[in-house]
Amino acid sequence: MNEMINTKQAVNQELIKIAEQLLTNTYFNYPDEHTKDSAKRIANYWKEIMQFSIAKIQYKDELGYIDPESEIKADKFVIDKLINVTEFDIDNTYSINSEHGLLIGPIRVYSLCSHHYAPMFGTVYIAVDLQNKLLGLSKYARIAKIYARQPIVQELYTNNLAKLLSLYLENSNIVVLTKFRHLCMESRGVNVENSETIYYSMHGKDEQKKKELFQLIKFNM
Repeated sequence: MNEMINTKQAVNQELIKIAEQLLTNTYFNYPDEHTKDSAKRIANYWKEIMQFSIAKIQYKDELGYIDPESEIKADKFVIDKLINVTEFDIDNTYSINSEHGLLIGPIRVYSLCSHHYAPMFGTVYIAVDLQNKLLGLSKYARIAKIYARQPIVQELYTNNLAKLLSLYLENSNIVVLTKFRHLCMESRGVNVENSETIYYSMHGKDEQKKKELFQLIKFNM
């Protein structure tokens, strides 16, 4: 525990130093009355918007070597450290079978594009054909929100979120759709304002059920 606290403190001090360097090179009168505490504010913002990726680095020794095939399992390990994910076995109590579907959304998430470290944000829709497991309803949103707190591209976030949920929901068919705005495209470069990028990912073996889940999302967007 003490080692983890020391690591977090070291990360905080390092981020403050980086923020001070950024301010020195970009703000003419640094430090003045408006920016005297800005390095700490920027560091706190970075820690919040990149909470998941910072935690993943801090658990690096426990995770060990991560190859592409084991990365989603490593991500689940970090998620379980950050939030309490409640799982339930599906039985007669819930009276759920393959003829039922669950839709959660829109879930508002905030992230950073890993290309420019510029904000990207928007909504997530999760549609699930429940088979063996289900989660507490709020956990879908919590997982989607905390998993977005890392530098990542939208396509990878969407694909990996579907795979991540599949580790919790055994044998379920899952469709995840994201609709994001990218400030790397709105505030620089091509400067296309209010443009939205839609991407979806399907996971599971039942092609017909996945199509039905996708239609469920489209009907409710």
